[in-house]
Amino acid sequence: MQNLNLSYCNSLECLHSGLVGLTSLQVLNTDDCEELRWGEQTPPEMARADNLDYTYTTIAASLEEICELTSLTKLYIFEAENSPMQLPHNICALTKLQILKLNLNIKTLPAEMPYYFIQLRKLHLWSVSVKSLPRSFTSCGAFPALVKIKIFCCMSFVEFPEVDEGALPKLKTLHFTENRELETLPLSLGNLTSLRELILEECEDELIDSCMTNCEMSSTWRAFNIQCFGSTVPVDFHFPHVEQWEKSGSLEKKMRYV
Repeated sequence: MQNLNLSYCNSLECLHSGLVGLTSLQVLNTDDCEELRWGEQTPPEMARADNLDYTYTTIAASLEEICELTSLTKLYIFEAENSPMQLPHNICALTKLQILKLNLNIKTLPAEMPYYFIQLRKLHLWSVSVKSLPRSFTSCGAFPALVKIKIFCCMSFVEFPEVDEGALPKLKTLHFTENRELETLPLSLGNLTSLRELILEECEDELIDSCMTNCEMSSTWRAFNIQCFGSTVPVDFHFPHVEQWEKSGSLEKKMRYV
């Protein structure tokens, strides 16, 4: 058995120690198992196992226990009630994480995350309440394996931090969707030498204007594949070649620099 799906088992309270005998198990899905608690009830062998890829949708009360499972490679944290909360500091113990998706009401992210999550490849922030990423997220040496950042529907997000040379060396995609308070991106985004896609979806026109200005000032910016969806920015801007078309009832624009 490689895949064990226990999602929506609402009465599940603990996992039997015999589960560690499934030596071929690669994915354990416990989405929406609201009564499941880890900690002392978790077989110690599971916390040490390196062959499991846990997918877990959890509630706030379980977060510190979940972060004790140091073999996690994929973690999705969803808080349905949207109550204000904080990430536990022991989340940095999950050094094997490759995918982290957060959908919860938090106002800060641990500044030390980039130096522990050295294998993280994808970071998705969905409806979080942060105003900006910690400055450490874009400092030299931060997130050496990260290839994609998606910031979706974060209504308090107002600023993307300045980017140091050598930061996020493998980042290929930066995706913003419905971040209504975000109006500018720093020119230093050009220090992301591996960035290929900058996606602006349902964003404010001021943000797109900021990107246009940066493209005029930076050849690195002009190398980005900038895609805008749902914007009302005028299409006759003189610098980019702009294609405009209708799709699914909403105006889409794609800018290609030549």
